Order: sequence, then structure tokens, then C-alpha cells
Amino acid sequence: MLLVQSSERNFLCNDWVMDPFLILQILYQNMLILLCFALLQVSCAQDDGGYSSSIDIEGITYKTEDSVAIINASVFDLHVATSVRPWLISFTAPWCGHCRSLAPKFATVARTLEGSIAVGKVDATVEQALMGRFPVAGYPTIFFIKDSSVYLYKGARSEVALTKFATTDHVNAERLGHTESPLGYVGVVKGKVINLGFLVQRAYRYLTDGNQVGLSVTSAVAVLAVGGLLFTMLLGFFFAWLFMPANYLQ
Repeated sequence: MLLVQSSERNFLCNDWVMDPFLILQILYQNMLILLCFALLQVSCAQDDGGYSSSIDIEGITYKTEDSVAIINASVFDLHVATSVRPWLISFTAPWCGHCRSLAPKFATVARTLEGSIAVGKVDATVEQALMGRFPVAGYPTIFFIKDSSVYLYKGARSEVALTKFATTDHVNAERLGHTESPLGYVGVVKGKVINLGFLVQRAYRYLTDGNQVGLSVTSAVAVLAVGGLLFTMLLGFFFAWLFMPANYLQ
């Protein structure tokens, strides 16, 4: 019995040596599994930012800071972009002095407009993909979203001016065109591309982190390259199937 097992082991080893494609296939599959695991880890590693308060807007619970809803890319796409209620949104940065000066005023506006117009803010240093969909030239930059239209605010940063802009004066403000609007196809695609870039960057850091996977730089790049190649191939097959004439499928 031991001799048979030894023979089987020899046969398997010889089979592997004689079939390098089998080895490549197994390595390829393992690398894909590792890449998928890394992407899953980095995509699920988003925390709540330490915000403990919340507010209910149209049946959706938002994390808040001083009555102002916290907006990230997924919240924007799932709720804000499709919301019936208008939104007044500011893009800020933690290190920005003007943003810190605006914060208490924006909070007052949020409490004043509560129930009719939602007020939120985006940490542009974290949500760079979402910021990339808006024409943000500096911090803070404020936009008003209503009925699928996006308006850029250029007025004074006071409670009265912001409230008036959100309630009436936005109709006279600059409205973003289809190529600039974050709600248009160009804006959505731009955000997806930027987000994919940051996702790959986080996956690389996860793969090379000694406390996580701990791969070498070369191995991490290889894993990401294989994943990118597979994604491109699957995308090509999908479009080939999508646009293939019906008589080819029969």
C-alpha cells in the first residue's frame, strides 16, 4: 500500500512537471483569489468616520456632524442623486481654515432648512472620487442640487445668504452643464474611473502590508496585473457577446 501511494505521488509530480500549463493555471487562480480577497477587504474597510449622531431624511438615516449630513460616494449615488428633496452640499477639507469658519454657519442653515432642504458635507480629502465629479476648484465649494440640476454657489458664506440661495436664489445661479454635472453620464463615468484607481491603490497597500498579506512589491504588482488582465478579458467577452449578431448565437 505504501508503494502504491509512493507511485501515485511520483505520478502526480511527473504529471505536474510535464504539464506546466496546469501549474500556471493553479497559480493564476490563486492570484485571482488573493486579489478578490484584497479588494473585498479594502472595499469593506470603510468606517463611519467616528460620527455618532444621525438624522432621518426621506426614510434614510444619515450620519451627521452638528446637524449636517455626512456624504460619501455610495451615499451620494444611492440616495442624494435620486432624492426628491433638494440638497445643499459643501466640499471641505479638515485642514482648511475657511471650512472650519463655515462649519457653524452651515450647521445653522441645516437646522433652519430641516424638513424642506437637506444639508450635507463631503470630506474632499477622503472622497476624492466623488469630488472629481464636481468642478471643485478650492475649499469650501458649495453646490445646490434640485430636480437633477446642480447649481454652483458663489455668494457670501453667511447663514442668511446660504439660506436664501437654497430657497430661492439658486434659480439665478450658474447651473452645471451635462458634461460638468456629477449626475450626467460623464460625471458618473469619471467618478467610477477615479474610484477604481483609488481601489487598486488601497489593494496594493493591503497586499504589501506586513500586517496583512505581506507580499513583495513584485508579487503585489503581478497579482494586480493578472486581475486587471482578467477584468479586461471578461469585459471584452461581455461586449463581444452584447454586440454579437443574433444569427451567430444560433
